[in-house]
Amino acid sequence: MALPNHSAKQGLKAPEGAYERFLYSVSHDLQEPLRMISSFLKLLETKTQGQLDPDAQQYLDYGIENAERMKRMIYALVELSRVVRNTETPQVVSLNEVVDDLKGMFSGETLKAGSDIVRGNLPPVLMPPSQVVNLFKFLFQNSFDNPGDEPMQITVEAHQVEDRALIEVRDNGRGINPVYLDKIFEMFKRTDARSEKIGAGLTIAREIVQKHGGEINLESAPGEGTTVYLSLPLGVL
Repeated sequence: MALPNHSAKQGLKAPEGAYERFLYSVSHDLQEPLRMISSFLKLLETKTQGQLDPDAQQYLDYGIENAERMKRMIYALVELSRVVRNTETPQVVSLNEVVDDLKGMFSGETLKAGSDIVRGNLPPVLMPPSQVVNLFKFLFQNSFDNPGDEPMQITVEAHQVEDRALIEVRDNGRGINPVYLDKIFEMFKRTDARSEKIGAGLTIAREIVQKHGGEINLESAPGEGTTVYLSLPLGVL
């Protein structure tokens, strides 16, 4: 299960420390002014209920909608900041238990849609438990956010090679247009401009993987689903 060569462009990171400070500043210092903007827009909507002409009401709706979208983007930056600043000690984590627990968490979506998450016998990994959970949560959520015509089926399979766990997370969703593949791991890049999603999950997943010396790539094509390939440090139970 060799990792394919469809990784996103990595780009240059800011120097260690400066990058963390930048993330912290953006994710925390912008929250209060955004809350004020959102609150005043909603107050204006309440005060002018039924008094605005259709164009003015539409502009106000756009303002509220985009304030809420920016709020979700800042929350995503907060999550990314937490990954960057995480200092938990790596532990041996059972991927079987993680996937089974997340299947329970997603049960509302899977049962409602007639979908499922299935797994093979997965090897353990050596990573902070909370980050393993978040990694697979983001990958599963990305699949459920991009369904195809059939009920979503997510399959997780893996094997070990020397000190690495090589993992495939495969779905039968709508797939990704090839023009987006080199940007798919970039923050706030979406493959569907009409989507309400902000395009942060795969970026955070990549940060988790790379923080622990792993690799993440994917293959996808329209109508053929998506397969994410992970190489993670192997644990020993």
